[in-house]
Amino acid sequence: MTPVDLYRRGLEISRNTVLRRAAYAVAIIVAAVLAVFPRPYVAYAKFIPQESTSGGAQVLAQVSSGVTNFASALSSQRGSYVIIGRSNDVQVEALKRLKAMGHADFADQRDARVRLEKKVEIHVLTGGVIEVRSRDHDPEFARDLVVAYTAAVEKHLAELGVEQVEYKRRLVTDRWSKAREDLETAEQVLLDYRLRYNLASPESTLGQNLARRLGYEATLQAKQVQLETLRSVAAEGSFQIRQIQNEMNVLRRQIAELDNPGETESPYRLSTIVADYQSLFRTQQYALSLVEGYRLFFEAIAIQEVTSQTNLQIIEHPFVDPARHFNLAFVGLFLALVLMAIFTEWYVPFTGLGGRPRLGRAGRNELV
Repeated sequence: MTPVDLYRRGLEISRNTVLRRAAYAVAIIVAAVLAVFPRPYVAYAKFIPQESTSGGAQVLAQVSSGVTNFASALSSQRGSYVIIGRSNDVQVEALKRLKAMGHADFADQRDARVRLEKKVEIHVLTGGVIEVRSRDHDPEFARDLVVAYTAAVEKHLAELGVEQVEYKRRLVTDRWSKAREDLETAEQVLLDYRLRYNLASPESTLGQNLARRLGYEATLQAKQVQLETLRSVAAEGSFQIRQIQNEMNVLRRQIAELDNPGETESPYRLSTIVADYQSLFRTQQYALSLVEGYRLFFEAIAIQEVTSQTNLQIIEHPFVDPARHFNLAFVGLFLALVLMAIFTEWYVPFTGLGGRPRLGRAGRNELV
């Protein structure tokens, strides 16, 4: 039968009311059956990605509330976990695990990836929970899909955690080494200057308030360096950055209190020797604050390295949903056929859209 014959046959059926309604009935019944059989099964797994630095931050918070908060703040946020879950590396790893489970139909990797994208979905739920969902007519295979995909995501996050630890370790090691060299140089210069002019300790020579002010200035400068480092790995406006900024504001207020012009002895009325001594002492305090900050940061990285493998908290282990599910494509076809039948068999004759005669206001037949 040629396409022209099929077209003519379709016109005959559309013009014959009995055949048209019979065709609607058969199509609706077939779509309803296919929407239910074969039965699809849906498997789920839910988990929350964990920042491996959280445990280290809690431990360090008990040591010091200032610089330790800076150390824990540098746990940078990863990119979107949904993008990670749909990445090529995760898909390849999931296919390897499925093949190891005995699913030989995934031997062709190119075809397997296309099928995997159709069968597996990743969603972000309220509270940052990641949901992995798979749909298949075989319940065991649907569950294996979720198991393989969850394990692949966990492995990929662990690899990212190791890379992050290594990057932070290299960054902190370089800066910590330079900070220690600067501290040794500053301490030696300060000691040589003190011995040259036979000066007492900085606290005795400069006075308690001035020594404290210089310590505040050095800490403020160190906080500024820490803030710049934090901005390279964290988003602007994050809680950690605001916390560092608040600490800097507190230091500025403390410096302003010591610089009260009402004091009888101004800290700036110093001789040339004492002024140079003051500058060297400020440099030494600044280097000391940097070394202490990077040391605590290095401890946080060591804790992160120990806990880097614990990157997922499983909320719901992979399971097959016992509820009844339907084949969505045929459900859509079923609804479309029902709406089409209602439109052509009831709405069109009732409104006269098909050009059929209906009774007008004057009691005569009119064509619409």
